[in-house]
Amino acid sequence: MTLPNMKVLSLWRNPLCGIWRICNTSAVLKQMSPDLVMVIQGSILISFCGLISAWVGRIRYCSYIPMVFSISNVRKYRYPALADYLWSILYRAASSYITIDTEQALRLRQNNRRALVAVVDNYVPKCEPPRNKHDAKATLRIPANKKVLTIIGRIVFPHKCQDWIFRELKDDPFLADKFVLFVGNGADAPTLQAMLTPDLQDRFGIIGWKNDLCDVYSSTDVLLIPSKIEGVPLVMLEALSYGIPVVGTDQDGMRSWLPAQWRFTWGDRNGFKSSVEHALSVTSQDVWKNITERLSIVHDENRFAAQFSKALRSYCRD
Repeated sequence: MTLPNMKVLSLWRNPLCGIWRICNTSAVLKQMSPDLVMVIQGSILISFCGLISAWVGRIRYCSYIPMVFSISNVRKYRYPALADYLWSILYRAASSYITIDTEQALRLRQNNRRALVAVVDNYVPKCEPPRNKHDAKATLRIPANKKVLTIIGRIVFPHKCQDWIFRELKDDPFLADKFVLFVGNGADAPTLQAMLTPDLQDRFGIIGWKNDLCDVYSSTDVLLIPSKIEGVPLVMLEALSYGIPVVGTDQDGMRSWLPAQWRFTWGDRNGFKSSVEHALSVTSQDVWKNITERLSIVHDENRFAAQFSKALRSYCRD
């Protein structure tokens, strides 16, 4: 049964409504009498009230959470250390977690030392074969003679940092033989579109979200992930499956998956450019051997089902 998503913010905006929803959801769960409630959370705020509902009903529960971060990384606060401490308290609402990466597991344990944390790599289906690069570029109206650096994801500046890429590169000779393609929709998409003035169209392009990304990947020479926070980005795994190198910030799933030369400290312009140049020139088969071996794990649906079931069963018994 799927229950309505309830964010912790509803408790602040409308406490009476929030409490009513928690009590109502708790009553529904008690009537169902499940062995375990799994609360699916993109971040700790999403469906947080579901954790409280299970706790109120004294029903065994766990959180499935793919992204763990400090709130000061995405919002500015007058007292960031205090904000991070208060944010960390939210992670104590559950004693059992399932997450998708060792970096996320480490952060969970830092926020909740008593928590049980199971790591289950995501399952990602194999991608369809790539298309002809020249034809794919023509379809997307990308200059045929340039290397394509692509950013795929929600266009939300505080999180995904597309604006940082634009500001750092718009006047840089680094893009003389390169083209940056933004793919996605989001709250900041109109702003980004307005930033891409006609005189920059030979260096930057933007297209909305596409359900079929095969042309995008087929055109791409390097995938960029300049985000301040991530879990294990699906686009990273898809790009690697296509044999496309990925340059990302030195954190989260990127730290687990990418070689050091493809990672950079967020905000380090020169480090970013160096990583891109390395990714474009890499010829070492050892790099791809390690990545290919790990991809074989995430492409294994049976492995995912077995590991996920094992984690759930362990929380039912504990």
